[in-house]
Amino acid sequence: PHPSSISALPILHDTARLLRAHTTKISLLALQTPFPHSATSKVLREMSTSCFPALKTGIHICLHPQPAPCGRTMTEEVRIRSRRLCVELTAFLREVRDVSRGRTARRDQSLKATGVIWEACDDLAALAEVGTSGLAVRKGEEWRCLLEDAIEELREWREGEDTEQEGDWDGLLDEDDEAVEGDREGAVEGIFHAANSFPRGSEEWESLVEDATGKLKKIVLLYRAVVKRRMETFSHDGDSEAVARLDAIIDGLRRIPQMVDELAGTFYELDVDGVETQLKLCVSEAKDVVDKARFGWDGSEDTFTTWCKKWEEAI
Repeated sequence: PHPSSISALPILHDTARLLRAHTTKISLLALQTPFPHSATSKVLREMSTSCFPALKTGIHICLHPQPAPCGRTMTEEVRIRSRRLCVELTAFLREVRDVSRGRTARRDQSLKATGVIWEACDDLAALAEVGTSGLAVRKGEEWRCLLEDAIEELREWREGEDTEQEGDWDGLLDEDDEAVEGDREGAVEGIFHAANSFPRGSEEWESLVEDATGKLKKIVLLYRAVVKRRMETFSHDGDSEAVARLDAIIDGLRRIPQMVDELAGTFYELDVDGVETQLKLCVSEAKDVVDKARFGWDGSEDTFTTWCKKWEEAI
């Protein structure tokens, strides 16, 4: 069949599950004494004749033709997770090889490597389980958290908490936010080590912070609404126009936290013109997202369309 007529995600899901099972078998075999070369070779042949070709096929279908039927966001996620699986699998097989040749005395290491393979397989298989809609929701929620952090950090800078509570910023991070912890950690640390403190008594800066905080809070509301009314309701996998539109919405939501980082930088540099310019860019990008998400996936107006008009008036 033509690649566009086949769904790549179920293939990748089943392949990842099969790889998980095979690597478990190999890991258990590697613990036996003497090393069972014949049995291990049999499992490796099964992997090379079924799993590897299927993995390659799934990735190929997802990436071709252009535009990718899975959409840019899902395609990039498949690329990242499949690459990680291949890297971890290569390391695992090298470990097993060393065990088979007697180069590695501690054979329990293969079991530890299996755990890493399991995680990589589960991550790839999960893409089929959450689908395009679920992946978009997760991305949107992650970026919304970044914006909420930025608002809190700006408040702390305004109130001078960066000097009074030095080192007490771990509470800003949620335990479950490992995927974005590095980015958020770096942002918070940069803020707490900002060279310039808030100019107290300045009505101009009070007004700027107030205006920026108010607009950012409205943008956070936009994230919540888009996630609920557009991403969670997306069910048009395979519809190239709908997928492309969802990708465009995701791209806009991805860019806004980056722009807010730039906005934060202008605040800490006490650059009035920079603050005003960067804030306008953030709002403009948010409005572009509204334009792309304004109508339902069938092209009709709905309650979110009405909400968009009110949001634009408020912003």
